[in-house]
Amino acid sequence: MPLLQQEKFTEALWEINKIQAELFQKKQQAMQALEILKPEQMEDFLKKRSKKWYTIGEVEREIEVPATTIRHWELEGLITPRRHPDNGYRQYSRDDIRQLLIIRTVQSSVFFLETVREVLDKIDQQSFEKAREITEDSLAYMDYQIEQQLRGAHYLYKLVVLLKQKIA
Repeated sequence: MPLLQQEKFTEALWEINKIQAELFQKKQQAMQALEILKPEQMEDFLKKRSKKWYTIGEVEREIEVPATTIRHWELEGLITPRRHPDNGYRQYSRDDIRQLLIIRTVQSSVFFLETVREVLDKIDQQSFEKAREITEDSLAYMDYQIEQQLRGAHYLYKLVVLLKQKIA
């Protein structure tokens, strides 16, 4: 609303567009995770990562999550990377990367950290089906979000048209 009050109508519309683009990216990530959670795909996912250990920078690029976020998840107890015995640097295995991908997907779907822990527990118990179900629920929620966003954008646009007419 501040942008509308400042008569920055186009900027307000661009802000809405930015939020929709972010939601689209989250949906793409969730769909990728859902695909990886298929048992046959899980093996392929792990085979494509040939190194035994990855640095936090490599993981950051692999899953498109900032290193600061990965460190936060570590502080929350969602991931426990191995530490290099000589220098203490974090080392992530292929399984850690898979787990971080799942965390990213569930976290980006507006779930609380407790729900993320539940998903990880299911995966640890080899219940990939439950993890897939939760990821599918995340995707359904994103579909609901985009509908609400577009509805709001429609009304915002109508308001912008009215405000522009009032100013002219």
